[in-house]
Amino acid sequence: MKLSPRATRLLYVALISMAERSYRAVCEACRGEPGRGNPMSEALLSALAEALAGLVTAVETSDEDVLDPDTAVTWLESTGHTLAGLTATDRRTLDGLFRAAALREPEGPRRDELLKVSEGFGLTGDPHAAACDAVLDHARRLAAVVRDADPATPVPGCPDWTLADLARHVGTVHRWAEHLVRTRSATRVLAEDVPLDPPAGPAAYADWLVTGAERFAAAARDADPDAPVWSPGADPHVRHYPRHVLFETLVHLADAELAVDGKTGPSTPPRPRTPSTTS
Repeated sequence: MKLSPRATRLLYVALISMAERSYRAVCEACRGEPGRGNPMSEALLSALAEALAGLVTAVETSDEDVLDPDTAVTWLESTGHTLAGLTATDRRTLDGLFRAAALREPEGPRRDELLKVSEGFGLTGDPHAAACDAVLDHARRLAAVVRDADPATPVPGCPDWTLADLARHVGTVHRWAEHLVRTRSATRVLAEDVPLDPPAGPAAYADWLVTGAERFAAAARDADPDAPVWSPGADPHVRHYPRHVLFETLVHLADAELAVDGKTGPSTPPRPRTPSTTS
């Protein structure tokens, strides 16, 4: 039995309305906000995400005689507007749910289409996560420079500093920022009040640098970028710190490379994928 085009459109309208209510329910459950009722089970969240991804894929791939293209675009744009209002944490959660739903499908065209849902709505473009990754990448490069060089090497870009001083400074910044992100301190915390676990001597600075960067990147990735926390700048949120720490690490990586090799290596952080535009 085949529905008429009008009946099919009405069915899609009903499904879209249901899906929008589901978005909000999923997002409230992801945040676990008080006063919102009992949080959904993981099974229900996964089922809603799977139904939503399937619905979006059906709208995107429907024939013109089933769904008017202009109507489909309007619905998809409305959906994109709804998703754009989510926090970064909710967007990452929804991206994971969409991808998990797609990967439950057998290999083939349907799985391929479902895997495009997150990217189509811009859920995969995550500058916060990209900055966390870049901090770790550049800290590892700095550790490699420090590991193979004389710790007493003067650093022209930082007068009166040696390479050991520079490594100690950058490692301190990583641990200070990790402490702030993890504790969500509402007031200023001095680096001297943070457990730094300094190494016994300069020979251990390279490993100490990497450990601190790993801890910072993990804490920042796990945190909600929109969570409030004291910051030295105009943006008192967790999202401030990956950018702040990346700039510190990049600048001092260049200082170390110039001090040791007389030149710098590539310094462009990896960029997140550019989300596709649904049209």
